[in-house]
Amino acid sequence: MTRTSQTVLRQSTRTGGSANSFGRSAANSSGATLALAILLSGRAPEAAAAGTFYVDSQNPAASDANPGTAALPYKSISAAAAGHNGPGTSILVSPGTYRETVTVPASGDSTLPFALLATGPGVVVDGADDFSGAAKWTLASGTVYLAATVTWSPLQVFVDGARLTPSTAGPAALPANSFQYVAGAGLYVNLGGANPGSR
Repeated sequence: MTRTSQTVLRQSTRTGGSANSFGRSAANSSGATLALAILLSGRAPEAAAAGTFYVDSQNPAASDANPGTAALPYKSISAAAAGHNGPGTSILVSPGTYRETVTVPASGDSTLPFALLATGPGVVVDGADDFSGAAKWTLASGTVYLAATVTWSPLQVFVDGARLTPSTAGPAALPANSFQYVAGAGLYVNLGGANPGSR
């Protein structure tokens, strides 16, 4: 297997109440798998109808606007969980990488659990955004590059599995192997010379 360069940004979100969130960054693990099996108990205030629903990010027909059938699956786990989350609901997730943080807005009960289940090995939930690709970055100054499409403040930035250090220095004075987010401008990264998307 050939290892490719990967620049990922991680933004964790936490929600209050009875919602449960989970995400996993697979930035430095090739072929990492996560078997989803979440059984939650309790009562949901407004649960969607029970049944079995499907998620398959690799299916060309997949869309978050779909009904979640085997023929017309959801593209993301989040959309399936948001639309179908009551007691007796099963969401079957096909192998693939799901770049999202999943929030489960409800739960099942002791006799009818809510379940997220992998249909086989190879399900990866990766709460990171992939910024691999040199075209996503422009040279800002010296050895500092800018990803102007980043419109949120990342908590962590990884390049090829190595975590960069957050910095408070201005973009022009950003130390090597560090990053800084500037609202309205984007994410600045200094790797000491290389474009973060092409390493």
